[in-house]
Amino acid sequence: MSTTPRFFLGITESELLSLAAIEAIGPIAWHKIYGQYQTLREALDDNGQKVLTSTQSTALKNRKLDQKGELGCLKKYGIDIILLGSRQYPKLLSVIPDPPLWLFYQGDLSALQRPTISVVGSRKCSTYGTSVIEMLFPPSLLSKLTTISGLAYGIDKKIHERSLDSGGRTVAVMAGGLDEIYPIDHTQLATNIIARGGLLLSEYPPLSRPKGYRFPIRNRIIAGLSRGTVVIEAIIKSGSLTTAKSAIDYNRDLMAVPGDITRSSAAGTNLLVQHGATALISSDQLFEYFDLERSEVIDNSLDSELLQVLDLLIQDPKNIEQLAVVVNKPIEVVLGLVTQLELLDRVYQPKPGYYLRK
Repeated sequence: MSTTPRFFLGITESELLSLAAIEAIGPIAWHKIYGQYQTLREALDDNGQKVLTSTQSTALKNRKLDQKGELGCLKKYGIDIILLGSRQYPKLLSVIPDPPLWLFYQGDLSALQRPTISVVGSRKCSTYGTSVIEMLFPPSLLSKLTTISGLAYGIDKKIHERSLDSGGRTVAVMAGGLDEIYPIDHTQLATNIIARGGLLLSEYPPLSRPKGYRFPIRNRIIAGLSRGTVVIEAIIKSGSLTTAKSAIDYNRDLMAVPGDITRSSAAGTNLLVQHGATALISSDQLFEYFDLERSEVIDNSLDSELLQVLDLLIQDPKNIEQLAVVVNKPIEVVLGLVTQLELLDRVYQPKPGYYLRK
């Protein structure tokens, strides 16, 4: 474990693992224990009766003490533990009303010393959602930030990958033990996150598998690790909106990307904007939010014709016909130029047939 704060003195890793595995005691109850007892040892001697219900107290008393398998996982998978009150514990997370008393982690904790932004959204990310991420989070921004998300399909995966591709750091907060990545399809992504200076976090010990009720609990950590949360594509009843609610409850900034009012995948984000979330429509807002200067790199590898087309695609998407009129060149020539820019990863299609500069 990391440097041991006073509250946890005398508690072994095995004991901590046994406590973290108690399903009957949630974050709020643990925080009550943290606030009402001088030490965790004192709470254990009392079975937490001062603050716990009889059911919770009984669960604490009868907890599983043999943690050989869990201890083996810590060593096998390089999982460490950080405790509330320690110097390394994330500062923004420590001040929410129900911070985890412990966090299991793999990777580099220094990723959380950079400016952080939490990004969540639909597990069924549309082409629009992908385009939004590319437009709002250019490499020049992400290279200076650490993004926080949940390693799920859709928007989570896209922002993790976008951060890694941009030379930034990213943190994945899990709803189960770090010994087994969920979803299993994202095992390589999790490996890449660690390899490139990022971090995997969970308040659940090894051998704990994700369960439905754990995801909303996990989502409060995603919101708590940043002063700002961005929601991209979300239905009304979704995990993304539980993350948004946590951000609101913690008095953190909430931003949402508006969407097509005819799509259910935009109903959640539009509702958030309707009720006061900042409508996020430009990467300039994020540069300003983090007080960063937008630095455009001059690419001397592009010839004048390519640069001319690229400059026309800075703000508004245009199709081939529109570009051909402006640059006064045949459509087939402009199509060739745009194809080159696509191959160079300098433009993308926010909607079919229309191009915008990255």
